[in-house]
Amino acid sequence: MIIGLSWPVLAHVAGWAVAAAKTARNKEQRRVANVVEHAGIIVSGATRLNTMLVEVLKPLQFFEPSEWDTSRRAALVSEIIILPEESVIVPRVRTSSVALETHLAHLVDVDLSRPVGEICASSKRLFRASVVAYDPLVEEDGMLRPLHVDPELLESRSLSLTRDTGAPYGPEWDLGTALPKLLPLIRMADTPGDAVCLRAIAEQLISEMSTDPYGTLIVPELQLSFGHVIAAQQRSFPEMPPPDWVY
Repeated sequence: MIIGLSWPVLAHVAGWAVAAAKTARNKEQRRVANVVEHAGIIVSGATRLNTMLVEVLKPLQFFEPSEWDTSRRAALVSEIIILPEESVIVPRVRTSSVALETHLAHLVDVDLSRPVGEICASSKRLFRASVVAYDPLVEEDGMLRPLHVDPELLESRSLSLTRDTGAPYGPEWDLGTALPKLLPLIRMADTPGDAVCLRAIAEQLISEMSTDPYGTLIVPELQLSFGHVIAAQQRSFPEMPPPDWVY
């Protein structure tokens, strides 16, 4: 997977924005179109980043030491390290987050301002939330080595993610900070116990970042709030073309 090379959504946004501007009859409708554009970029970007992160981690769910040579391990570690440097989606999402907050101050329709405010709050959490994974390493002779875990003891060990500073958990794109202990384990895991430990961590991370519609994670929250934005837009500006590019 090549990270940050392109994001097709941007090409669709440009054409949609022109069409939306042409159908707007006044300043308020133009503002609604701008709000939908920036909110849609945030939702689409967060959804895509979540998918990218799951795609990077998913091979670890089936990790077998004998099937992972040095080059394959190094390639996955590189992907995890590179992900925070994603250079297309993240900057655009950040820009839209700032723009959307500016528009929020001028919205008078409560049915629109409420979900827009929720999206603004969630987008801040998107880049602020951090996770701390179970530390799979122990120090032996001054060197960090994988902790050999008995599969039967996994349930009694603290493999669950913790919420840093009490902030609600959300997808964390800064993997270089969030999962530093995972990288040495990928490089060095070589026993059945190591493999079970690594698979368990990967499965839990992917589960935590899933898009369960009944969950409380950031991506589902964003998608739900965006639905309310569209409902409000349909009442005040029904002529606006639908933002099909979001999903």
